Amino acid sequence: MKRSRSITASFIVAVAVLFVVRRSTAAEEEIACTDEDYSIFSAALTDLYGTNWTLVLLNRTSTGHPPGLGASVDVGGKQTRAMLEAVPKEAREDYDRRNKLHAPIKADHFRIGSPLVLLSPEEAIKLIDGGGWAPFKRKYPYAQGVTILSLPGISARRDAAVLYVGQSCGGLCGEGFLVRLAKDGNRWRVVAKETVWVS
Repeated sequence: MKRSRSITASFIVAVAVLFVVRRSTAAEEEIACTDEDYSIFSAALTDLYGTNWTLVLLNRTSTGHPPGLGASVDVGGKQTRAMLEAVPKEAREDYDRRNKLHAPIKADHFRIGSPLVLLSPEEAIKLIDGGGWAPFKRKYPYAQGVTILSLPGISARRDAAVLYVGQSCGGLCGEGFLVRLAKDGNRWRVVAKETVWVS
């Protein structure tokens, strides 16, 4: 049973991480995250996870929607569709356009109250492979899991955004969200979030 859990945990992280790297090649172009992207990331992560945990993020954005286990879950359900209908069309199109390539993530650009650790997809797999989540939990005892971010899709008026945030935290432990944000003045805030998968 213990071995089966370890295999399941390793599989979950491997699927999520491989989704991030599956289309990466040495020749693939990467795009850069903007200051606005980091403001959106920071607002979403603070809203979802608070400031009492160490955040362990993959060091580049995902491609596709959603990364990890969400790929095998119906994300077009009624509640998800209703949430996305409130997102301006150009923000949804921007989301689809921007998430065809990875963007490197830089820790010093976030404005959150939590400690932040970046791992490459290879480091995340190596840390969990063979020992399940125990080595990860020993190394990062105050982390909830490994988190993956998409690039946000932003409206033409730069006042609405949508992004995907997913987190794997063990065998049969994880969740993924679509997050809708609005900009008030210079500050982004979460106005809605929809769980698109949970394990």
